[in-house]
Amino acid sequence: MSKIKRIDRLAPSSIQRRWRTILSRHRPRTFVFVLCSSALFAAAAHGAALTSAIKTSATPASYAAQIQGFINGKTKDLTSDNALVQHEARKSLIDECENHTGGPASPQFQTEYAKDLNKALGGVLKAANDIRVRVNVAVVANEVATRILRGGGDVSQLSPLVQTLLGDKQTAIVLWGMKAAKQVLADAMQGNTKPEKISKLIVSSLKNHLDVGIIVEEAYNALTLKVIAQGDFFDTLKRSPQFAGMIGPVIPDLLDVIALRTQQFRAGAVPPSPQAEEVVSVFLSVTAFPAISANPALLNRTLKVMGDLTCAVVRAIQNGNNTPEMVEVARALGSFFDTIGQQMQNPGVQLAGRNILGISVNSDPSRMGAFCDGLRDELGKVGVTISLDGSSGAAPETPAQPAIAGSSK
Repeated sequence: MSKIKRIDRLAPSSIQRRWRTILSRHRPRTFVFVLCSSALFAAAAHGAALTSAIKTSATPASYAAQIQGFINGKTKDLTSDNALVQHEARKSLIDECENHTGGPASPQFQTEYAKDLNKALGGVLKAANDIRVRVNVAVVANEVATRILRGGGDVSQLSPLVQTLLGDKQTAIVLWGMKAAKQVLADAMQGNTKPEKISKLIVSSLKNHLDVGIIVEEAYNALTLKVIAQGDFFDTLKRSPQFAGMIGPVIPDLLDVIALRTQQFRAGAVPPSPQAEEVVSVFLSVTAFPAISANPALLNRTLKVMGDLTCAVVRAIQNGNNTPEMVEVARALGSFFDTIGQQMQNPGVQLAGRNILGISVNSDPSRMGAFCDGLRDELGKVGVTISLDGSSGAAPETPAQPAIAGSSK
């Protein structure tokens, strides 16, 4: 406004009066226009939009300069002090990994995009202290990973960035990192590559955030492959001869998470999102059972960890935590032993599971101890010792006599 005032003073009096009249009538509108225009110009100044030809190209390396230029420009905008510029940059970085005109983006383009984005956003995470900027980075990482998984690109290009997000101390950033890790893990399974590194990072990250229910849920969703369990591809994957070998390395990490949660149930108070445990029942007893049954030590540890969890939940109900949520968790765990008893051809384990499956909010609390004792006795017959005294079950178990299908001795 100082320049306007100077021009005003230098102009003839008639022009001065006319200028003041215009400003008095249109000052608010003019101010808003100038503000919005400057924000939009700032947003447009960095990184020209990518064309459909680039996005559908099977040889995106020839467009590397344009792709990196776009990402670098929008990444710079992501660190702006202007919330509108940040918003537009975040939206653009997410949207431009897909093609919205004509055919879909090529997997090759999406792979190149993920590689360049990983580099750019990784630099922002190292340099930025602003929590809003860092959360925006995490949101972009997850949303782009989700779209690239869907489009067939190589999500593993984002793995270094996701690993950094999982190691962050801020809960909001870890949550989005956990969501993105789900995409990376699913991509590894679909690509028949080893997923152990990301699955172990999920566990180590969760140890620092066990009090956040939604992060626990996302960890379970990742380690039970929920992302790819909703389509024809997963059915094809399960029939693959390589499936047991691919899924096997993930199961110990899932069991580690269950063991951590068992300690929470044993501590007295109901942990956040108690219903999160329901997802593991079908996964371990049906989807993952071929891989589990092929490894006697893994089968033993699965039975132990699930037995420890089941009795921790049943004891909690016995002690007065008989909410509908807790009862549903107990029933889901009873269903696990009912199903896995069938898979093992073991009527004793199956019956113990059915007894727990029959628990309701009206069940007599005094009977809960008997349910745990029955499960403990039947698992003991196949060489598996479950803990009723608070031990974690976190370390792998190697009983002298492994659980064998059909054995009830």
